[in-house]
Amino acid sequence: MKKLILEKSKYFLSLCLLLFISLSAYSQSISGTVTDAETGDPLLGVTIVLKNTNKGVVTDFDGNYIINNVEPGDYTIDLSYIGYGRISQTISVGGDDATYDFTMTFSASKLDELVVTGTGAPVARKKIGNSIGSISTAKLENLPINSFSDILQGREPGLVAFPSGGLNGEGAQIRIRGNASLSQLNEPIIIVDGVRVDRGGGFGGYIDTGGGAGSRLDDINPESIERIEILKGASAATLFGTEASNGVIQIFTKKGQIGAPKFNFKATQGWINFPKGKFADNTGWTSSASTAARMSTVLGRSVQPYELVSFNATEDLFETGFNNIVNLNVSGGSEFMTYFASARYQYSDGPIGGKERQGYLEGQKTNASDINEMGQFNINLNINPSDKFNIRLTSGFTSRYQTTLQNNNNIYGTGSLAQFSKPELVTENNTTGVIAFATVDETLQLGFNTRINHYNGSVGLNYYATDWLKLDGTFGIDYSGQVSEDFWPFQWNIDGFSGSRPTGQLSVGTRDFMAKTAEIKIVMDNKIGSLTSNLIVGGQYVGQQEKIVGSQGTEFPGPGFEVVG
Repeated sequence: MKKLILEKSKYFLSLCLLLFISLSAYSQSISGTVTDAETGDPLLGVTIVLKNTNKGVVTDFDGNYIINNVEPGDYTIDLSYIGYGRISQTISVGGDDATYDFTMTFSASKLDELVVTGTGAPVARKKIGNSIGSISTAKLENLPINSFSDILQGREPGLVAFPSGGLNGEGAQIRIRGNASLSQLNEPIIIVDGVRVDRGGGFGGYIDTGGGAGSRLDDINPESIERIEILKGASAATLFGTEASNGVIQIFTKKGQIGAPKFNFKATQGWINFPKGKFADNTGWTSSASTAARMSTVLGRSVQPYELVSFNATEDLFETGFNNIVNLNVSGGSEFMTYFASARYQYSDGPIGGKERQGYLEGQKTNASDINEMGQFNINLNINPSDKFNIRLTSGFTSRYQTTLQNNNNIYGTGSLAQFSKPELVTENNTTGVIAFATVDETLQLGFNTRINHYNGSVGLNYYATDWLKLDGTFGIDYSGQVSEDFWPFQWNIDGFSGSRPTGQLSVGTRDFMAKTAEIKIVMDNKIGSLTSNLIVGGQYVGQQEKIVGSQGTEFPGPGFEVVG
């Protein structure tokens, strides 16, 4: 009996020892410190990744890092940090925890930077022949960035963001190496986290302001962007088809990092002014004594025949506008899942005012405005069910409201009529002296408004089959719905000057855009001696649909009846 008990005890002890060895074999860690090679100072925020796994961390304030739950074996560890040369080194993990310290050297060159656009998979810039630019938002954190257009402007050679009419909320026209066509769309293709997005603009639904309007690209939350890659020239058509002959702009949004939740709150306030002295004065004279007397009455000062009279009808429309932005970001997570979320609210009232006009009678007021209001929300999740499988979920939503006045290339453009006014033509019902069409005060009764809901979402799947074989899939949609109005209220011609549509007019337009993207890639990396080869095989599906509907109502029976059936 004692012998049997002894044998059972040995078996139990061996089982415990085997279980302990088995568990400890899968619980090793890699740790160390990353410092500057020249100064020896620790580097904060260095990205450290074990290649062909889903394990990665960033260094803390003291330059320390630790990667837990690493199986024994050989790995390639990659270190990257903005402004420093990239490090890629083979390391070994045995039965004990491994310690590897690294020193990084400052480098002004971008040749070691990894890019995805134009290659289909991360490849060092120096290994590709295409011209690819990149913009990192980490360098722009302290700059006054109000929109996606602001990020692009002046950041990359060959890329220009042309402003529209300069009114509040207007988007830029993006061109890469100039225009490619006189009749076709010249905008580059825009991709967010692998999904084709709406690159349209305007008020949609046959609503035309005469020029300036918003851009759907500015619906993208600038606080959610990590970096932007720009593929220039016709080489973009290799991966994205002939539609990409104007270039490709690919946006990568931010990801969470392993660790406790980190909050970032930012509030900004700014003021907007049009520079004075840029618009010439309205100058005129008269030889008629009766006309001089009329001018004296309207302008409120003595005017003599042959006297030059000047005022600035354009600058009289100006006011000091303001712009308020509030943003809150949170990121963090564990080895199983990391997260990043951003909420942003923006409200701006532009520098066009005209609130108190000399010619207004009691009860009359300015209806036109230039307001841009926007709420944005983004959330990104990275889920790691195993060392070989990764799931990426991204989602972004923007709700936007914008108003503007008649502007730019438009016979009823408020600014155009103000600039073309003549002092000798002023009357009590034409206080700036416009020549034709409508008075400035009458055009201030007209206005445009639009409401947009814009959603973008994607699901990404990564499977690391072996050290040299990776499967990648991206599936997503981009949808924008827009409702716009061009409103002429009943008896809008308050001065009796214009005879066009005096009983009012309401034009309503809707625009619905949907883009669907599906992409599957197989990436094979082979290394034979000192030679390295990358083979990418895959396919992409992109489906886009746009639906525009417009309607109009006119000759209303009275105020309050301005509707469209």
